[in-house]
Amino acid sequence: MEFTRRAVLAAPLAIAAATTIGQTTPAYAQSEKSLRIAHVFLPATLNPATDGFNLVEQGLAECLTRVNQNLQVEPWLAESVVNIDSTTWEVRLRANAAFWDGSPVNAEAVLASFAMTWETQPDAANFIDPSTAITVVDDVTLRFVTATAVGSFPNNLASFHFIIRKAGADDTFMMTGPYKPSRLIPDQVLELTANVAHWAGQPSASAIVLTLTPDANTRALALQSGDTDFISQVPPELVDTLPENIATEIVANTRVHSMIFNFASPLVTDAAIRSAINMSIDRANLNDIGLNGQGVVTTGPFPASFGVASPLAETPSVAEAQALLDAAGWTIGSNGIRSKGEQQLKLLVASYPNRAELTPMAIAMQDQLKSIGIEIEVREVEDISSFLESEEWDASMWSFNPLPTGDPLYLFNTSLVTDGIFNPGKYSNPDLDALAAALKLEADPAIRTELTATAQDLVVSDAACVWLLSPPRAFAFNLDVVASYSASPNDLYMIDETLILTN
Repeated sequence: MEFTRRAVLAAPLAIAAATTIGQTTPAYAQSEKSLRIAHVFLPATLNPATDGFNLVEQGLAECLTRVNQNLQVEPWLAESVVNIDSTTWEVRLRANAAFWDGSPVNAEAVLASFAMTWETQPDAANFIDPSTAITVVDDVTLRFVTATAVGSFPNNLASFHFIIRKAGADDTFMMTGPYKPSRLIPDQVLELTANVAHWAGQPSASAIVLTLTPDANTRALALQSGDTDFISQVPPELVDTLPENIATEIVANTRVHSMIFNFASPLVTDAAIRSAINMSIDRANLNDIGLNGQGVVTTGPFPASFGVASPLAETPSVAEAQALLDAAGWTIGSNGIRSKGEQQLKLLVASYPNRAELTPMAIAMQDQLKSIGIEIEVREVEDISSFLESEEWDASMWSFNPLPTGDPLYLFNTSLVTDGIFNPGKYSNPDLDALAAALKLEADPAIRTELTATAQDLVVSDAACVWLLSPPRAFAFNLDVVASYSASPNDLYMIDETLILTN
């Protein structure tokens, strides 16, 4: 069969602030057709404060800037972002941008949106502090003056925390995306209609219906039977089995699959155990088992094809791991499992089905870790977020996009600093906290690169997490309905102007 496969080449990590950024307006190709999408995630609500990531991904919400397919920041609702001095930025808005109700996205509306963000999303302060003074210069221009230098200010504007919204009636929100919601049934379906007055033109589909379909095989079968038109997260092993009227779009991904630790667990607070696991995992084997060899092995928090080189060798070292556990007093018993006193080295590892490859990878790690005397029980749970709020687990499979803003600060500030919003294992390291704080303030690109590398070296040497693989981003679509699609390597974005339906 013939299918499209677009390779995204390795790109340098975007960590330098742009002095001035500007772009041309993206153009949507109009069509009167509707589109059916079988997807893995839907928003639980239409509230940007709680479901911002999904609202951006699915074409409802926009920020002042966004990250393009080369992982470089560019204006979105902004027309330009200009650096005046180390603490001052001037943002000029698109004159034709409007909310769904037709009211303009003017400077006063953006000022109110930022106030709403800081009031409802405390973690937004990790990117742009509420102490920032925002002045309305004119109807389409705002001036941001930060208390200290913020080296990645344009990137931080792209965080889904800073979706531009305004409060509507009955606790609803008006946003600006090319599609607006007509119906949401949580955990079932999201129905969208075209925002015909969108600033970039009328979007390609007149309507989109997204159906929650967590099972990968179910999505693939629905596409082949004609029950849906477009699916996400195509299982790698199914790519070559799809019929000729189905095209695929496969790109490198900024997402990283990993195994995180619960630092409330007495076992994983032992750094020797974490390090032994980290150095003994055969990531290439996991890639074959979980991703049919199509992923990219990574041993650090950033994808190997996009980030800073990781200091940990990719080749597993079982002998070194065994020696490390021996030195830490963990001795092998007659059952092949290590113990120290009355404590056996048995770990409960959680997983979840939304990313089909994670549980097979966890099961494969059972055999790998037996070779160094560690026994793990794999427990797949439907609601991983709720389960990780308990203290039942020692480790968990985890998938995270470290670069939704194109800048490494996002990863450190959300998942590795103390009390980070995406830090369910409660990892805490004062040295990392200090490095993240310094990275936030630094504007010099060379120093930012150095701080990023130092922070990465620290969390890898501390075995804060076991980073494993970067999966491909894989979509498939019916060519009778979808003429073309160009996926971003950044999975904050899915429904955009590159999704073009047939006429």
